[in-house]
Amino acid sequence: MQNTTPGAAFVRSSTLNDHGRAKTLFGLIGQHCGLADAAPRVYELLETPQTLATLERAIADDDTQNSPAAGGLESFLAELYRRDLIELSPDS
Repeated sequence: MQNTTPGAAFVRSSTLNDHGRAKTLFGLIGQHCGLADAAPRVYELLETPQTLATLERAIADDDTQNSPAAGGLESFLAELYRRDLIELSPDS
């Protein structure tokens, strides 16, 4: 995600056809990034364009005890982006 601009919005990839498989991949990648609890919520939120900041706020609002560590969510999004599970929103 080093090539993206700050404030860029992301959505689930338009090429995702198998949402069950995508949810599983989000969960596995989330575990690897230390965000196993947040991964399903991120998957839901990315149905619509979300910035890193809006995702952080939404997850913190959901459960302040399990809010992601600094940089954890960014690493998670970077890995999702690298694997073509999310893309830049056309509105970004």
